[in-house]
Amino acid sequence: MSPTARSLAHLKSLGYTAKVVERWNPFAKIRQNLFGGDLLALKPGEPVLVIQATSGTNHAARRTKLAAEGFVDL
Repeated sequence: MSPTARSLAHLKSLGYTAKVVERWNPFAKIRQNLFGGDLLALKPGEPVLVIQATSGTNHAARRTKLAAEGFVDL
């Protein structure tokens, strides 16, 4: 199971409605996502979640990328 599929299943088990917001841009030949995240999750009465799904071995690289974009303090 992919990290995205695992994250979607977990969010659903917590009562969130979640959608994939990462897309392939064929013109630029890159993946583009929303605010640095792969998933958008909504649940009434809770803050909106933007989730970066990744494998365990890729956490450091993703954290560095999000920090460079101003979303995480290192």
